[in-house]
Amino acid sequence: MWSIPVIRTPNIAVGTFLVAALTQSAMLFQREMLTMVIAFQDQDDFIRNLCTLRAEERVALSVLLPKGLITGTFAGTVAQTSHNPAHASHAANATKK
Repeated sequence: MWSIPVIRTPNIAVGTFLVAALTQSAMLFQREMLTMVIAFQDQDDFIRNLCTLRAEERVALSVLLPKGLITGTFAGTVAQTSHNPAHASHAANATKK
């Protein structure tokens, strides 16, 4: 879709969208590096020839520029945005082409 990666998620309701310029508007802080632990002592893992793997990482996402995130709803083929009404007319013109 216009060279923009599309990610499907159950966390956004059907008929709505989120467009984000994350590199310009948000920053990811890493408090703790990735830690991986492998154990063979979980219940009967040793007997069943299994291992338990735990991976943890502590991060925080900070949105520094909220205008870099735009949400809206789809109404038929034209998108209605909640951030800027000008985007809706631009989306309508793009669908006519």
